[in-house]
Amino acid sequence: MAYMNKKFTFGIIFVLILIIVIVFSIKKGRPASPFINSNVENDTPTYLIQYQGTTSTDAVGNTIYTNKRLGLTFIYPKGWHMGSNALGLGSLQLFNYDESQYAGENFPLTENINKIEAAISATSTYGISQEISEKSRQHSTLIINGQNVTRDDVEFVSGQKIRIYYIPVPQNQDEYLSVIIYGNPSNFSVLDGIIKTVTWKK
Repeated sequence: MAYMNKKFTFGIIFVLILIIVIVFSIKKGRPASPFINSNVENDTPTYLIQYQGTTSTDAVGNTIYTNKRLGLTFIYPKGWHMGSNALGLGSLQLFNYDESQYAGENFPLTENINKIEAAISATSTYGISQEISEKSRQHSTLIINGQNVTRDDVEFVSGQKIRIYYIPVPQNQDEYLSVIIYGNPSNFSVLDGIIKTVTWKK
């Protein structure tokens, strides 16, 4: 009988401790379950952290992006902000507008809005879906910071234009950093400027 009372008492204590832990976790705004594999500070899954870049600001207010995993650094100008930050697993996105206002890449050409997207690619050629009609394409080979870089300027029948760069990844010559800009063509020079700042850690 005494054994049953002890067992019942331990059970009550365990339940009370569990309730306290759950209440404390909810008040802190953090997941109560120990089985959620996430970064407590920003709720980023731990497997994504290695792909994320970090940012800092230079003396004139531009943003310096650094990806230690790739050994990559570049600078993007004031007025742009980061969206997705998973270069190497997914993509890195930069916007000069509130991205919740527009979906996809069919931006109104009369608006001063642009999206830049970077990814690691196994090819240095921009492929077009059969559902999209391409009007023209200009292919260029450039040398930027001692690297052979390719650039495609593509115009679609719809009037939309894109510019895309392919930069070889020094650690793996079978991979390329592809960086594309959508939206208002008058701002494509922003991407040209970003590409000129790309450096790789040796």
